[in-house]
Amino acid sequence: MWLDNASEIDILFYQPYAQFVANIICDRENTPLTVGLFGKWGAGKSTLVYLIGTELSQKDNAIVVDTNAWLYEGYTDAKTSLMETITRELGAHKKASQAIKDQCISLLSRINKLKMAKSVLTFGASAIALFGTGNPLTLKGVGDGAKGMVDAFCGNEIRETSVADIADFRKEFAELIEALDGKTAIFVIDDLDRCSPERIIDTLEAIKLFLSVKGTVFLIAADEDIIKYSIESKYPGLLKQENQYGTEYIEKIIQLPIRIPSLSIKDVENYLMLLVAQKYLKKEQLMQLLS
Repeated sequence: MWLDNASEIDILFYQPYAQFVANIICDRENTPLTVGLFGKWGAGKSTLVYLIGTELSQKDNAIVVDTNAWLYEGYTDAKTSLMETITRELGAHKKASQAIKDQCISLLSRINKLKMAKSVLTFGASAIALFGTGNPLTLKGVGDGAKGMVDAFCGNEIRETSVADIADFRKEFAELIEALDGKTAIFVIDDLDRCSPERIIDTLEAIKLFLSVKGTVFLIAADEDIIKYSIESKYPGLLKQENQYGTEYIEKIIQLPIRIPSLSIKDVENYLMLLVAQKYLKKEQLMQLLS
């Protein structure tokens, strides 16, 4: 029995892919860039991501930040969760200077304001729905006071502040990336296709709207069919259009799609043989066999 984990040894012979992708995405002139590593479950996406990360770790002009979308599935808001995660991880990176750490702290403070505004608006919408159902809370006195509180929470001032904070966040985030001394910030998002459809679309839209600035690369490993299903779930009927707007939607967000080819029967046989060899051989012996 073998666990479904990324392999640290390249028994799928993905190293040429890893070198190719790493050479493209570490070039700051190609940014902002979103790369999609597309393949079915079990195709070796996580292994390829690991190999790309290994290649990038040897380059002085790249800062790699790893995230796993599945780990934050339970968070209420995907957009702010992603923004908070990559900012926190970037500030904790070993290549981050003290000035970068301080800028990240400032950005985290702004994200907290966005989360608070989001919570207030969500509370207001829920409360309004509650008041509209004839709930006993709408009894005179209690209902009038609560309704006034909802109006205050959901007023234009809160919404305008939220919009302003989003614009300021994007500006500050761009300044943060610009301060990386010419390095490219590469954010790796693995296991996105294990998330719920709404979480998948919210993550992609957060990348496009808030985080895609000069000097950034987002490397997303996912099953393309799962993404298309998520688009259909959030925007019903979109994929049934003659022009295949689902595909166009993906192309708007992901500029460089890399599709991992399916393994042939012979490839599968070789892979299984190497898995058995890996179990019984020492690492040096296995590497000699692979060569």
